Amino acid sequence: MTEMQSVGKELFAFAREKAGEDVVGQVAASIRGLGSSPKRQGHS
Repeated sequence: MTEMQSVGKELFAFAREKAGEDVVGQVAASIRGLGSSPKRQGHS
């Protein structure tokens, strides 16, 4: 399970770099189970 979380965090970090925080936040919000945008790794 932790491997999938690591992959997910990396995927969202890459998507934020390419598409921006707002777009990624909208996508994440539409995925059931995520609820809100995953927090950036290393940022509070």
